[in-house]
Amino acid sequence: MKENEDRIAIYSRKSKFSGRGESIDNQIELGKEYVRVHFGEKAVRGIAVYEDEGFSGGDLNRPALKK
Repeated sequence: MKENEDRIAIYSRKSKFSGRGESIDNQIELGKEYVRVHFGEKAVRGIAVYEDEGFSGGDLNRPALKK
């Protein structure tokens, strides 16, 4: 990837593991589908995915968020 090239990222977070509702995997798949519809399949292959599970939305000290 070129230094100045645009990149699409998906950030997914869930405060605790419960095995129900909008899991991190579901959030990522919904994000990829959005990118696919609006930017095409080629854009989906270049997506950067960042995930934080077990962190509250009020906690800005999240490892993947900092990336």
